[in-house]
Parts: sequence; structure tokens; C-alpha cells
Amino acid sequence: MLDVAIESRARHYTSNLVKFGFATEKRTITPAGWAFMSGKVDRDPIEELLPLTDLNIILLRQLLKLKIFSKSKNDKRQFYSPFFFALYLLLENVPLHEDEFLYLVQGINPNSDLHSFSRSLRNKDFKKMLEDILNFKIDIPTIFMLPVKVSKMDFEKNIKNQKSGLTINIYYDFYSSLFDYVNNRSERNYLKFKNTYLKDKERIRKAFCLNKNLFNFGSYNNFEEQDFSKENNTNVFLTAKNFNALFYEMYQKSKLIDGLSEYSDTTKRVLNACGLFKFKTKLELSNKELIAILFSGCDIFQKILGVVSEEEYKILETNENSYFGQNLSIAEILGYTEYEISLIYSLLSTKFKTTNKNSIKNLIKDYARNDFEKFIKENYPKERVINLLAMFSDRQNDSKIKAAVNDSATIPTIYEYIVGIAWYYISRCDFDLYHSFNLTLNADFGPEIHAGGGEGDIIVNYKNRSILIEATLMNKSAQKRGEWEPVLRHSLNNKAANFEKDVYTLFVADELDFNTINIWRAVAAVPLQSTVGEIKDINGVIIMPFTNENMVAFLEKDIPSESILNEIRLSFAKVPKITEKNWHSQIIEKLI
Repeated sequence: MLDVAIESRARHYTSNLVKFGFATEKRTITPAGWAFMSGKVDRDPIEELLPLTDLNIILLRQLLKLKIFSKSKNDKRQFYSPFFFALYLLLENVPLHEDEFLYLVQGINPNSDLHSFSRSLRNKDFKKMLEDILNFKIDIPTIFMLPVKVSKMDFEKNIKNQKSGLTINIYYDFYSSLFDYVNNRSERNYLKFKNTYLKDKERIRKAFCLNKNLFNFGSYNNFEEQDFSKENNTNVFLTAKNFNALFYEMYQKSKLIDGLSEYSDTTKRVLNACGLFKFKTKLELSNKELIAILFSGCDIFQKILGVVSEEEYKILETNENSYFGQNLSIAEILGYTEYEISLIYSLLSTKFKTTNKNSIKNLIKDYARNDFEKFIKENYPKERVINLLAMFSDRQNDSKIKAAVNDSATIPTIYEYIVGIAWYYISRCDFDLYHSFNLTLNADFGPEIHAGGGEGDIIVNYKNRSILIEATLMNKSAQKRGEWEPVLRHSLNNKAANFEKDVYTLFVADELDFNTINIWRAVAAVPLQSTVGEIKDINGVIIMPFTNENMVAFLEKDIPSESILNEIRLSFAKVPKITEKNWHSQIIEKLI
């Protein structure tokens, strides 16, 4: 039998796969989930225009399908689409701070009044909408409407903390001591309330005070009761007509604010990861004009809130072949016809002053490349890249590296990113770095997900040359097990794909295993074959290993890529070639 605890943990850790539509409730991988695992999609005409990776596209598809449903009522369910609301807010240039934007996107729910919401949306009254979210109507339990102190048992029934029973004790002690002080402002009751509050101030502020300091105890918490009473004479807790009702109301409001704050970071990361929403410098859409045109064929407003039948809900969400789990393209999700797609291309033709579809796609790619190169030069100058590269040699620096680059990315992902930027500077910035990365970038151009196992980390293609860069933080022992096969496979396939060019693989690691160095040298001597597509014979594959220290030295001493590649080419030209292909079969034939 399966261990119940293990099964419970597994369900907990895989719950996000269900929320994203990558797995069903029974943890069966959906078609969308298989696409995410492979990291590959077949793009429709709309997706071909987006300068995003396939993983960005997969996340974007799921967010477009995401709906939050109300409970069934009269065989109907209301739904709310947070992604469409987020898109609407930024396309409409709504002047919101980041926190306000995230609170709005998270605070609307499928039970919101459709008419009131539509009216506020059409009037662009987002401040009122935000106020309505933060000042929602609270149903106060009868026990908290009475003027007497609520017993601990009744308190725990209505004010709950799922994380810890100890926390409930802290909450009740705060309530009890404050209730006693409000009803009898003696020095003794004051000191008890004050000490209870200060002892667990952070947890109490978070749970009951909207995460604010509502009490003034003096500069060094040295107020006596008279001073405290004078300085806090307008405090809501001390002036409420019904203390119990206010206390419960403050708990519920604080709980909402805490929830919005807690999940804001996750919401921000998800929106950022799909490649459309920027947060780092200011809140905005990436390629806003392009996005506006691509979504011009649908009514975003009508997609934010709506109603479906119970039968439609089951098709969309709950059955094993649900709409949410299908691997649908953006055009399919938005319901675009061929005619609507042609209208979008017509708008793009006007914008870019060309009717050639390939030219439009290339111009969009050029915009993305130029924006990325500007970002790199402003945020990752060569000196900073040198400092970051040196930090990877000590894994104690991992948290500092994540804080400096992107704390949601793994260290190996960040390493690929920084190594790629390093080669960009070594190459005198003479290639398209943005489209050379196989890792997934977020909308702020930060690294998000590392390159999948089926392809190399960074592939730089020139007119007459192709360079594959493989970056790893595996130690010497792990390199033998984890890098020999994939690096060789990627190198062979890159050479097969660029048969008429000079092809090099650069293997970059913090430290190098002696056998690995010489294995890479040896494979240049033997005849090999590619492993994907049409099988091709490969001779003279070049894999050159470098350390972090080498890369830093190239940057510091300003050694150009031409000099590095020239030395590699001259050295590998000396490797004697083994041309005999059939030696193995010849031995077998003589023995059998």
C-alpha cells in the first residue's frame, strides 16, 4: 500500500500543476502538461508574431484559459478571468501603483456583482473598485455582536488560524487583554494589554491591525496609562461602539489584506513569466502596441466576468478531457477565424509599412533584440558580469546571486544567463543574444527557466560559424554522469544542423574534470553520427572546455572571441583523425 503521508505530500506539492491545467485532479498529465514538459509547441499565426519562447507561450495559453468559478446557483456559475482583467487594466493605461494593480486583479472574484463591476469598469472608476474590495461587507457572528467577552471556545470557532494552535492562543490573549482594558482603563489592565501586544506585535499587527501600528506606546514604549489614553484617543479599538464587532471586522479585513499581500508575489511572478507583464522598472506591458493589435479581434471587457451553465462548467473545468487541460493555441482560445487573423495582419502591415509576413516577423524580432541589448548594457555592464561570474565559484553566494538577478530562477538557470552575457561581451556584442538563448526569459528580460534537455543552452549562429555554449555548475564527479552524453549529443546535432559552417562547442564549468577535458579532445578524432532528424556522419566535432576563471580572464584582459576561436581551431586541427568506421563489425565477423 502507498504511504498515506507520502500521498498527501505528493498531492500538496503537485497542486499547482492542477491549478495551471497541467494535470487533472487525479494527477493525470493533461495535453497542456505534456506540452509544458516537452517545452515545445506548434505555433499558430498569432503566436508566430510573439517574440517569446515556447514555454512563455504555453504559460500564456493557460492564463488565457484560466477562470475562477463561483458555486453553482440555479444551474449557473459566474466566472472571473484574472488574466483578461490584468490585460485590460494595462491596455487601458489605468494609472495604478503595482500594489493597487495586484490587489485589483486578485480582489475581484466570481461572486462580484456583474452590473456594478461593468459600470465601474466602463467609467474607469478603479479607485472605487479597489475601495469596494478592501471594504467588503462582513457578516458578523451573533456572539461577536454581544457586549460581553467572547469565551475562548467561541473565539476559536470564529477566528481560526490553520497554521498553528499556538497562534490562536496569542490572538485570544490579545483580544482578552484589550477587551479588559477597553472596559476598564486601569493601569493594571493597560500594562497587561501593552505587554501582550508588544510580546507578539508582528503577528498581532498582521492579523488584526491591517499590518499597521495602531497603538502608540511612546518612543521607548514608556507611556503610562494616562499618556497612552491621551495619545490614542482616536484609536478605532478604543472608540468603537461595539468593540467585539469591530474586533471581528478588523480580523476579517486584515485577513484579506494579508492574503492579497501574500499572494501578490506569486501573481506577479506568473504574469511576468508569461512574457507580457513587466514589473522591474515600472508596471507596463511588454510590446504594448503589438499586444493591443493581437488582441484587437476579441472583446477583452466581455471576457473578464461572465456566466456559464453547470454543463458548460463541467466541460471547461472538471472532466478528464477538460477545456482547461487541452493544448489549444492562442487563436483557438480567442476564437479567431482566418478572416480575423487576416485583419490583424493588415493592421500590422500598416504599422510596419510592409505586407510581407516574414518581414513583419523579422521587424518584431528586431525590436525585441534591440530592447534586450539595451537592457543588458544598462543592467549588466561588463564589470558587473565579471563580479557575478566570480561569485558562482562559492555556493554560499547563491542567495546573493538570486537577489541580484532574479530570485525566482534557479542558480543553474542564472549561470547560463550570465555565461551567455559574458560571451556576448567577449564577442564584441556582434550577435543576437536575445534569440541565441534557449532558456526562457520573463517580460523584464530576467532568466526564468533553463534550457530543456533536448537542446543546448546557448546557440550563436553567424553567417559562416555556429557556436554552442554549454554551461554547468556540476562538480568534477557529476560532470561524468550528467554532462558527457547530453553535451556530445547537442554538439553533434548542432554540427549536423550547420553542416556548411565552422562549428564549435564551448563547455563552461566552475571546475573541470581531467578525464572530461581529454574525452572532449578525443571525440574530435572519431567518426560519429547525429541523433535527430536525418542521421548524418559527423567528423571532427570540436568541444572546448573552459572554467569560470578562464571566462573572467577573457573579460578582464579584453581577449576577443576571434582570438579564442582561432587558437581552438589551430589546436584541434592537430588531432589525428580515426577514419576507420567498420572496425567493430570486422572484429565480430572474424569471431563468428
